[in-house]
Amino acid sequence: MNRVLVTGLGVTTAVGLTIEEFWQALLAGESGADQIGRFDASPYTTTIGAEVRAFDADTYFTRKVARRMSRVSQLAVYTTEKALLDAGLNGAAGESPVGVFVGCSQGGFVESEGFFAKSRPSPLALLMPMNSAPASNISITFNLTGPLLTYDTACSSASHAIGMAALMIRYGQIERAVVGGVDTVFSRDVFRSWCSLGALSRENERPKKACKPFSQNRDGTLLGEGSAMLVLESEAAARRRGARVYAEVAGYGFSSDAHHLTQPQAGGMATAVYNALADARVNVDEVDYINAHGTGTAVNDAMETEAIKRVFGEQAYSVPMSGIKAAVGHTLAASGAIEFLTCVLAIQNGRLPPTINYEEPDPACDLDYVVEGAREQDVRLCLSNSFAFGGSNVTLIAKRYE
Repeated sequence: MNRVLVTGLGVTTAVGLTIEEFWQALLAGESGADQIGRFDASPYTTTIGAEVRAFDADTYFTRKVARRMSRVSQLAVYTTEKALLDAGLNGAAGESPVGVFVGCSQGGFVESEGFFAKSRPSPLALLMPMNSAPASNISITFNLTGPLLTYDTACSSASHAIGMAALMIRYGQIERAVVGGVDTVFSRDVFRSWCSLGALSRENERPKKACKPFSQNRDGTLLGEGSAMLVLESEAAARRRGARVYAEVAGYGFSSDAHHLTQPQAGGMATAVYNALADARVNVDEVDYINAHGTGTAVNDAMETEAIKRVFGEQAYSVPMSGIKAAVGHTLAASGAIEFLTCVLAIQNGRLPPTINYEEPDPACDLDYVVEGAREQDVRLCLSNSFAFGGSNVTLIAKRYE
């Protein structure tokens, strides 16, 4: 079987449009949260979010191209170019077919809201909002002729995209792929629905302190938008072209709670972690860091903590754990890719980003959360958890390449 290596990184978030900006913002404990600027959110219970304000499509795309892509596709294409350039690849030129595996869940809703309000919808009204549009636009823009797949399992979408692509590379079906996730959520009707769900923080007066993963006074998550794309290659393909290697995709585990659309279960989460460890053929005492799903909602954080205890036993209390959603927002289908990329950077740099806004210890959340700023840590192997609405659970394992 082939080893699967990460050779290119690209990210677009509320705290940075480059890997360096993103990473330094995480380590510094910065937050991209603010009052929503895309529309008037004042009538709603929550008025804050983590928008990617620095991204300007008109400076990257021609006007004609920009008009034919939804915002979610624009973010996906923009981020993919950065990942390909970082990997030293120029699309498919001179290379074997490159696959495209993308997680996308709600981004199309943003465009469809405006399209169908018109008396004469554009011919693009059915095409631009499709969740498969970002992957298709990546394939077309960069002439990537390998497998083209979109995953929509809510908040675990990008993690499935990464894991499934890694399996295809591992078993020799393809040599390389662009993988990741993208989502946007800031339209009036979509955001209003999220407010009705009751899952969002209402600390509108202090947006940068609103989302508080694992803190007892947490009151909900913070929505964000963004994208992360990675280039994966077989070890043979990467070595053949002398590629720089960031890390290895060592394990992929998944499960279903089979319980409830919005109420997670620790048992299902634990099964995904068990399966990833088994897939990577590693033991719990080899794990140096856990990047948590850590939404900042009362039940999710408690269930994730319980799941880690079930898998790790007493070892759970000595493994550092942090979550970044308070910084970049819950980017939904993109979150798994942004967080797996964070694990790769932790391996590369030997530092763990903090869980910001932790204010009060919670007896139900009593693990070693990284809360007092960034922590120096030699990271050889780490877990990235993605636990979604509907009970779709995924754990990925990133490993130092040696």
